[in-house]
Amino acid sequence: MKITLNRNGLSKKVSTGFSWKFFFFGFFYTMSRGDFKGLLMQLVIGMVTCGFAFLVFPFTYNKAYIKRLISQGYKPADNPSKTWLELNLNYIEEN
Repeated sequence: MKITLNRNGLSKKVSTGFSWKFFFFGFFYTMSRGDFKGLLMQLVIGMVTCGFAFLVFPFTYNKAYIKRLISQGYKPADNPSKTWLELNLNYIEEN
């Protein structure tokens, strides 16, 4: 499933669940998205775990990326996106 997030007229479609793109391309995928905070965290954790974490990241990357976008001020663009956020991230929209 994909959800759509908006901020100041900028819209981003984000996949949910397992990240096949991260599985195949690793941190290059994170870099191509402009998610430099996520990239830095992945590289540090990857070095500490001797690369083992890169087997876990595809399962967690999309959800973590969505959380970072919400912390940057992105909001759900439609009702299915809002519902997904409420069910999976305990998202509460502030008025």
